[in-house]
Amino acid sequence: MLLVFYGGDTETARAKMREHLAQDTRQPQWIIATEWYPGRSLEVANTMPLFGGVHLYVLDTPSNDDAYDAEVYASLEAFAQSPHTFVLVEGSLLVGKVKKLQSHAQEIFEFRSAEKKSTFNTFALADALAARDKRSLWVKLHEALRAGESAEAIIGVLWWQLKALALAARTKNAAEADMKDFPYQKAKRALAKFKDGDIEHFMRTLSAVLHEGHGGKRNINDALETWVLSI
Repeated sequence: MLLVFYGGDTETARAKMREHLAQDTRQPQWIIATEWYPGRSLEVANTMPLFGGVHLYVLDTPSNDDAYDAEVYASLEAFAQSPHTFVLVEGSLLVGKVKKLQSHAQEIFEFRSAEKKSTFNTFALADALAARDKRSLWVKLHEALRAGESAEAIIGVLWWQLKALALAARTKNAAEADMKDFPYQKAKRALAKFKDGDIEHFMRTLSAVLHEGHGGKRNINDALETWVLSI
C-alpha cells in the first residue's frame, strides 16, 4: 500500500504525515537519501512478512537524490502491491509525477504553500558551504528561513553540494563524476578548503540533522543552525 503526503507547504505535509504515523502501532522505518542504496526500494517492497508481520516504511524526500527518486517512481507498482505500507513524503511535485502517483497510491494528500515572503536563491547556500564561509552560510541560512524555505529544502541543497565535493575528490574529471564541467571544476577548486575526512564527516552529521529532526529528537531548524556553525 502506498500513501502520499506532498506539497509546497512541507511543514504541514510532514505534520499531517506524523499524525498518520502516530495512529499506526507499527514503528516506522525511515528511508532517507543518505541511507538509501540501489535496489533497496524493491528489496523492501518484495520482502515477504514473517508470521504476519508487515512493516511501515517512510520514503522521505527521494528528490534529494536523483537515483533514489528514479528508483521510487520505477517501483510504484511494487509499493502498491506490497503487503507493507509505504508513506511517501515530498515537497512540490510536477504534474507528471503526481499523475504517476495517482495511478498507484491508495491516498494522496496535497498541501499547497502560502505565498513566500520573498524569493531566495538557495544555491547561495551551496556557494557559502563550498567556500567554507561559516558566517556567510549562517547569514544565508536565516535569510532562507525568513523567505519561507523549509529546513528540508535547505538540507537538500547542502547535501547536493557535499555530494558534488565528494565526487570531485575521488574522480579525475567531470565525465568520470557524471557531472557538468562547470560545477565539477568549481567543486574541485573548493576542495582546498577541506581536509581529508571533512566532507564525509559533514555528510554524516547533516544526515543526522534530517533523521533526528524527522524523528522528533531535535528541532530541525535548531539542529541545522548548529550544523552550520560546525562548518
